[in-house]
Amino acid sequence: MQYGVECLVIDDAHDLSMPHLIFLKELTDHLQLSFPSQTPLGLCLVAAGRGAAIPLKDVFDQEDDDVDAISATIGSRSPLL
Repeated sequence: MQYGVECLVIDDAHDLSMPHLIFLKELTDHLQLSFPSQTPLGLCLVAAGRGAAIPLKDVFDQEDDDVDAISATIGSRSPLL
């Protein structure tokens, strides 16, 4: 029997800063490069919103190369809902 981690769940993701998100992207990218034969690590960001506000929208709407890289990485995989 083999054990491993399939998905990293981050609760209160709405409290994460851009450096935190960049770290998570680098972590998942490095794991994929280090273990290419393994299934990529899933990432689930659990965020709370208030009213009509969309959590993390202001972060992902920024015009920044880091944001573009994170958005492209998230968009390239099948999201878990």
